[in-house]
Amino acid sequence: MKRILVPCDFSAPAQEAFKFAVAIARQSNGVVHVLYVIDVPFLKDNPIMSHGNVLNLEFMQDIEQKAKEQFETLRKLNAPPTLSVNFTVDINPLVLSVETCVREKQIDLVIMGGHSSSDSIWGTNSSKIVRYSQVPVITIRENSHQQIENIVVPIGPIQYHESLEKELKKLQAFFNAKIHFLWINTPLIFKTDVESKREMQHYVQASKFENYTINVLSDYNVEAGIFRFAKEKKADMIAMGTHAWKGLVRNLTINITEGVVSHAAFPIWTYDMNQKR
Repeated sequence: MKRILVPCDFSAPAQEAFKFAVAIARQSNGVVHVLYVIDVPFLKDNPIMSHGNVLNLEFMQDIEQKAKEQFETLRKLNAPPTLSVNFTVDINPLVLSVETCVREKQIDLVIMGGHSSSDSIWGTNSSKIVRYSQVPVITIRENSHQQIENIVVPIGPIQYHESLEKELKKLQAFFNAKIHFLWINTPLIFKTDVESKREMQHYVQASKFENYTINVLSDYNVEAGIFRFAKEKKADMIAMGTHAWKGLVRNLTINITEGVVSHAAFPIWTYDMNQKR
């Protein structure tokens, strides 16, 4: 976790994401890259643009200058002078800009503020970043404390998924945290506690995890069960894989992951298992 990217619109969630990134970078002796994106659809709809869809240069310079001023304020308030923090302004669709930055700067981790889907550009695109990022993403919503001791990992009938397990182990080792593996029984998909625990134990032992607990919970739906368990366990983070649920709970869909990301008050770590690395 040495090269950290923070897509930033300077909203309250984005500021929390920056604080979290600073804490991780200080621990890993890493670098924080802050990315402010001027999204192309926003520009096309803005009446200040000149005719013919040619950008008003003065308008663009004003946006960039204000963004730099906001960044300097953010940095001075939350990062020590000795920490390496870089700032970039880009004119592109948000998702494309993040993907390009991840690739060119060899980013290890994206940390972003969580926005609801009603929050225009950032809300609708943040879910796409979670869904398709080539590196793990941590989503921060509000006042997330930075001491991660208990991580909830929802799982189910298992097939081995090497890349996910490798990333989970790196996450666990970095924070020196305990993992709480969780299977949730729902009215639609149900297994006995004995069956669930046996399958989970087989998976955890085959994957050679350490410092963990195995848990089974019943609820009306998976998302509600995850939140209830995380609250009871006083979890500091939820970690979930996205896409190709061969290795995780089979009734979990991408909508469940995005629902958890959208509503959880604490950090959510996600990883796209379909990416070719």
